Amino acid sequence: MSKLLKCSSFSEQIETFISEISLTPEDLKKRTAFCHDLEEIFKIYFPDDFKVHQFGSSVNGLGFKGCDLDVCFQVNFTDEEYVTLKDVPTLEEVKEGIVPPDTLRRLTPLFMLRFIRRALFKGCPDISKVLFIKARCPLLRFYRPDYDIFCDFSVENKFSVKNTMLLRLLSHFDARFPILTKIIRYWEYLKRKVVEDDDTMFKDIKKFSPSTNTKTVEELLREFFFHYLIYDFTKIMQPATATSIPISSFDFDEDPTEKFEINTVSIQDPFRPNFNVTREPSFESCIKFQTGTYQACTSYHNNSVTAPSKEKWGLPVIFNKSLSESKMSEESKKLQVHSIEISPVSEVDIKLRKILEHALSFYCTPLHISTEESKTLLKLHCVVKHNTWKGRGWVSEMHKSNDNLLDLEHLISKELIQRSENMQAICEFTCECKEQDASKITVVLNFKKPKIITLLLATFLKEYIPCIIKKL
Repeated sequence: MSKLLKCSSFSEQIETFISEISLTPEDLKKRTAFCHDLEEIFKIYFPDDFKVHQFGSSVNGLGFKGCDLDVCFQVNFTDEEYVTLKDVPTLEEVKEGIVPPDTLRRLTPLFMLRFIRRALFKGCPDISKVLFIKARCPLLRFYRPDYDIFCDFSVENKFSVKNTMLLRLLSHFDARFPILTKIIRYWEYLKRKVVEDDDTMFKDIKKFSPSTNTKTVEELLREFFFHYLIYDFTKIMQPATATSIPISSFDFDEDPTEKFEINTVSIQDPFRPNFNVTREPSFESCIKFQTGTYQACTSYHNNSVTAPSKEKWGLPVIFNKSLSESKMSEESKKLQVHSIEISPVSEVDIKLRKILEHALSFYCTPLHISTEESKTLLKLHCVVKHNTWKGRGWVSEMHKSNDNLLDLEHLISKELIQRSENMQAICEFTCECKEQDASKITVVLNFKKPKIITLLLATFLKEYIPCIIKKL
């Protein structure tokens, strides 16, 4: 982190960070040699065709220094039925032909891993820290000191290999993707403390058009945090179609072998429609994600991300430890008043009221402005009866055709209200629009009974109000 604080700009911080945490060419060569060693060992027992695939972060362009090496052993290329044996074959039984190659090739993943373990102990006497993990996809984890690499070894893990190639393809298409993803993965790590095969994937690469999005990594990183600050996680994300849908609209397949498991966060695997890739994260980890996005957004609003400073700034600020839910609750009670600075525009008071009352569907009542408040342009009492900020991005996709910005925003709020079950007031606040001088207008929000939801609303409004006013 000390190197980052010495940088002169946020973009230089990002470049330095990526250089420091990414796998080097030497690391990648070492991992390739590691797999070649495994192939030599397996040739003794599998004289016919087999493959040792690297997958995961070692090859998808998203790896960190020191990350585990994910390896998939594939030998059953035609998806033939597995054979069930009473015991795992010994190495001698295979070498002497007592267990024929066709039988060995069709061992269940669990038996195959146990056989692989025997072959590794025989061919790699240096392996240590061996751990057999029984899971949905069984793993054999081991360490080779000669390479200083931990390996997670699986069998017939075809979907993980496909997902790896998909991410590798995205990295190839857009150089911003691996940079942005590495930063977000590292941030998420600190908070915790559609193609058939790879040949087709890269043969068809010229058929894809480059992204029309020209935003920088810095801009995209900021948008990531503000997008997920108000994201509606009751929806199921579908990366294959770049959409999200309500659980009630999800088509649950009747496949008895695999059922989509709903979790606090649900993301559909692009290759396995019945598989939720985020079925494991706990509710607590999701809360940490929410508090982490709030902290990052607040850092942007405080100019402690992009403005170099003698104090901590930039990525180190984003990587700060997340607040606990109780700490965030305590902080919300202290933060009753929030200020938003906007550039002077004509009829700013009228536009601000339209944003709150029409675009967001808040219930607003004008308050008396005394003669002493000469610089006050607008004073409102606002009652929020529905959450019209959570999930706006999802609903906006359905109303892109509307040309009038405020009417579009109103339609989004109307859609969210129709889907809302809450009829009681969520919160109340007063809104004052003050002209500080010829170059600055300040909007002051004073919340009654502040709590976590008012903290999130205030953070949303700090981003939303200047953005909409600028477009009007």
